[in-house]
Amino acid sequence: MATERFERDAPIGVIADTPCDAVLHGHSHKARHEWRDGRLLFNPDGAGRRRFSLPLTLGKLWADETALRGAILHLPV
Repeated sequence: MATERFERDAPIGVIADTPCDAVLHGHSHKARHEWRDGRLLFNPDGAGRRRFSLPLTLGKLWADETALRGAILHLPV
């Protein structure tokens, strides 16, 4: 399973041309768990100091030979 960097506003061609099962990215401070064109786009957001009025979250990923899944967990403030 390969991973590549992905920016939320990147052209769809960037995703389509990247041979991978999951795209792990960050920096936007917006949690994301989205399947697009057979790939998991995943941003766990952040559990640190609260920024912008967005919720505090963390992400969990599970991967094995047959499956890939993720979850966004919202933390109490």
